[in-house]
Amino acid sequence: MGHRERPSVAFGGLLSALYGLSSALAQPVKGRLMDRHGQSAVHLPAALLNSALLAALPLSGPYGGPGLATAIVVGGGLTTPPLEAGLRTLWPSVLPDPRLRHAALALDTGMQGLPYIVGPLLVAALASAYSPTVALAVTAALGLVGTAAVTLTPPSRRWRPERSGSQNATPAQRLAVPAVLLLFVSLTGIGFAIGAMNVWSIATAAFLTGWLPLLALPVPYVATSAVACPVCS
Repeated sequence: MGHRERPSVAFGGLLSALYGLSSALAQPVKGRLMDRHGQSAVHLPAALLNSALLAALPLSGPYGGPGLATAIVVGGGLTTPPLEAGLRTLWPSVLPDPRLRHAALALDTGMQGLPYIVGPLLVAALASAYSPTVALAVTAALGLVGTAAVTLTPPSRRWRPERSGSQNATPAQRLAVPAVLLLFVSLTGIGFAIGAMNVWSIATAAFLTGWLPLLALPVPYVATSAVACPVCS
């Protein structure tokens, strides 16, 4: 098969990076839109566009090639619903008690890691049992349903931003806070490690598939020998 029919892992890694980068760059803009128009006005259109682009991504192979795939992925990243930011802003109205809110935020932070564990397993299972196209379609549907489930709740529909003294501060002034800079540097390192591991694991999958059985072979062999020959062990 030709190179066009089997894109390289490098190109897949590039698409993954572009999706994350475009999503990160668009988050402040969507946050500002939520401050002005509310969460429902931003989440629902973004979820519809994002799900439609993810579902259309498999069509880029036969009809547009790498260029169309890149455009769809960037568009999908730009339209990713800012759910995490929206959920964090809802907790003060849902739980006015600071102690309960602190516990809820800790639980929220822990739950944010579940998609990174369950998501790849679900996608791998669907892609193996059916096809990558089905995996993308299910991913798009789950994203749309999950966003709608959050956005249509009364706290999300009623939410409006609180006015503060830093409301007129420029984005540069808000980012210049030392704590924010430290958090940014820390998350940048974590994001780089996670993103690199995703691409590295795919690239080495074939190598590990061939070598892991050979590496594991001496373990049962030694154990069997020790049981069969207790004097020698």
